[in-house]
Amino acid sequence: MHNRITYGLCILACLCSAGAWSQIDEHGPVAKPKKEAPASEFKDRLVYGGNVGAFFGTSTFVNLNPMVGYKLTDEFVLGVGLNYVYYSNPVFKGSLLGKSVWGRYYFLEQFYAHTEFESIRYTQASYAELFKRDVNVALVGLGYQSNYFGVSILYDLIQDPYSPYSLPIIRVGGMIGIGN
Repeated sequence: MHNRITYGLCILACLCSAGAWSQIDEHGPVAKPKKEAPASEFKDRLVYGGNVGAFFGTSTFVNLNPMVGYKLTDEFVLGVGLNYVYYSNPVFKGSLLGKSVWGRYYFLEQFYAHTEFESIRYTQASYAELFKRDVNVALVGLGYQSNYFGVSILYDLIQDPYSPYSLPIIRVGGMIGIGN
C-alpha cells in the first residue's frame, strides 16, 4: 500500500514538472505574456432599473420604484432603491415612502437570488384620523431576468402586521446593465 502511494506521488510530480520544462528554450526561460484585465470604469459597472405600476378607477394606485446598483463581479450586484406608492379609495388615501439596500447573485445566466432590506414610512389618512408608522421589511427570493425585463418572487422575513406587502410579493420590472 505504501509503495503504491509513493509511486503515485512520483508520477504526479513528474507530470506537474513537465509543464515547467516546456517554459524553457535554449536561450533561457520564456516569460508568459501577462494578460491585463480589461479596464472597467465605474460607470460601466453601474446598473439601473426598477419597477413601475399603476391602476386607476374607484381605487387609485401608483408605484414608482427606481433602483441603481454596482456590479462587484459579473454575478454579484449591490444597490440602493427608493419606493414611492400613492393609493386612494373612497374611504382613505395614503402613501408609502421607502428606501432600500439590496443584493443580487446571478447563479445562472438569467436566474438570481435577491435579498433586500427596506425601511418604509407609511402614512394613511381617513375621515377620522391620520396614521403614520415606520415599517421594516426584509425580503428574500428568486428572480428571472431576460434582457431588460425581470420578474421576482419575494418573501418578507419580518412580516410586520403593518407591512404593505402581502405574501408572496411578485415584482415585475427590469434592469439595464446586467449582461446586456
